[in-house]
Amino acid sequence: MPASGDPAAPLGAISVPVMVLLGPESKPIFPISAQHVVDHVPNARIQEIPGAGHAAPLTHPEALAEALLGFLARTRQDA
Repeated sequence: MPASGDPAAPLGAISVPVMVLLGPESKPIFPISAQHVVDHVPNARIQEIPGAGHAAPLTHPEALAEALLGFLARTRQDA
């Protein structure tokens, strides 16, 4: 555990843009975990892949690729 006593404290040290991919058909723990990351990582956001579950790379590869390319393009523009 970090010295501050907050186990999420290390997430606050992340200084790069973060996109948390989420399929709304995932088990309930995944949206909770995704929100935890977004709540503690500066410059983080959730990107949903409509209709996908936890296996989006297998079931929705085109939508996943589109989300990744969009994130990378925005990140490059902000650099």
